[in-house]
Amino acid sequence: MNITKRQMDVMQFIESFTDEHNHPPTIEEISEGIGIESKGVAHGHLSRLRDKGLVTWQKKKTRTIKLTDVGNEHVRRDLPF
Repeated sequence: MNITKRQMDVMQFIESFTDEHNHPPTIEEISEGIGIESKGVAHGHLSRLRDKGLVTWQKKKTRTIKLTDVGNEHVRRDLPF
């Protein structure tokens, strides 16, 4: 599975933010946290990660972005992208 460096950055940010704050980040927090100026670009990364089965979220609800079990495995093992 091909994962870009930036997609891995997004997944690592989701994991660390969730661990630190006990709730998932918003798209805006992800954008700011990894240095992306556009929420649309962050949403694009998230959509591609969702298509790969690495993240999930509930539409029209905030703070529901989370890593799937497969996504967690990639982050924890720092699998190559």
